[in-house]
Amino acid sequence: MRPVRLRPALLITLFVLVAAVPGLAAKGKPIAADHPFVKFLARTAVQRGREHRALLVYPIAREEADPKDVTRFATATEAHQKKRLSVGEPEKKPGRGPIDLFNWSTEPILILSGEVFTGGHRDRFLSRDVLIAPGSRVKAPAYVADKKPRKKDEAEKSLKPVNVLAPDLLRLIALIEGPAARAREVLSDQFVMAGDNNPRQPLSELYRAKLLGPRSLEYRTVYGAIPDEAAKKTIGFAALVGDRLVGIELFGTNAEFRAHWPKILDTLAFEAALYEAAYGLLGQPFPPGRDPDRHLVPMKERMKKLYAATVTPEKAIGLGTELLLSRDDLVGRLLLHEKKLVHATVLLDSVTATAPDLPPPPPPAGGEVSPGELERRAERSRLTEYERRLLERMRKRRAAKPPVKPE
Repeated sequence: MRPVRLRPALLITLFVLVAAVPGLAAKGKPIAADHPFVKFLARTAVQRGREHRALLVYPIAREEADPKDVTRFATATEAHQKKRLSVGEPEKKPGRGPIDLFNWSTEPILILSGEVFTGGHRDRFLSRDVLIAPGSRVKAPAYVADKKPRKKDEAEKSLKPVNVLAPDLLRLIALIEGPAARAREVLSDQFVMAGDNNPRQPLSELYRAKLLGPRSLEYRTVYGAIPDEAAKKTIGFAALVGDRLVGIELFGTNAEFRAHWPKILDTLAFEAALYEAAYGLLGQPFPPGRDPDRHLVPMKERMKKLYAATVTPEKAIGLGTELLLSRDDLVGRLLLHEKKLVHATVLLDSVTATAPDLPPPPPPAGGEVSPGELERRAERSRLTEYERRLLERMRKRRAAKPPVKPE
């Protein structure tokens, strides 16, 4: 299978978005040493990695986690199935806008950022975590990534959760409140990368791409039991796709993590399958014998960075306290309730560390670099990873040519 040629706009999206983060971070203050999140991190440990093809997962366990503690909040899907959650679509226009969430039950409902809702004129995904108090109504900020609205006879009167999260790049756009037009462009590109000829479909159809379905199912089978590992003290994970950090997610309890893991895993499986499709690897075997712990030490170092993060308090949507977090190339949001961590999402910028035994990324938007220019850059040690491999291949081709015999 030939690799999919990515549009330059998609390749630079993360760089453009993360460039906006320092402006947000400048308003914050260093997180205090006695902050509940810092105390929570101090009792966590990154476990050994689990790798299958393009997806590498490092479970994160917490020493004080009680495996017998099964208390947790209801998820959006559970509450909707029991008719305890109703979701309204107040605006039919594309872009950013709120959706109405009403909790009819006597227990709080936790809805994660990135949760996808379908059924209305357009699919929408939440941009922030929401903890809805019993018997209360909130207006939660959401994004529309669909380019084309449903027809009037196809649109339902209310929205419903699909039990999936938006892909990592869309969640990042929402996390830093990026432009909605960029979200629509990214979704269109991902439909094309997934092998779908109709990039104007709704977001909820993205994970049903025929090209990626079998591979996504394979990933779900391999990683499905992660919440049961480490004596059921696992409360989160760090995931890498193609050796690039996709994100870090932490939950207050193992029970909370277990409840949300299936839809998070579906998103990770999609990200990994999309990576394979982009580089023409869906039908190819991956190199055997790779060490799954090759990123373990750097991952622990990244976790340590969170101790010195800058946080900006924000008014939570519903119950709890929300903080915007940033540290170097990391950006995220924290949701706390009653001085305890409920959920933390941490995402990374666009820097890609491609493994030596995987295909290099596509060439820059400007096209190939001339051999002479590569040699000059090599002398100054200013080659990118892609250019270094390109130069090696050029040198091998030159060496393989037989010398020209004089006439």
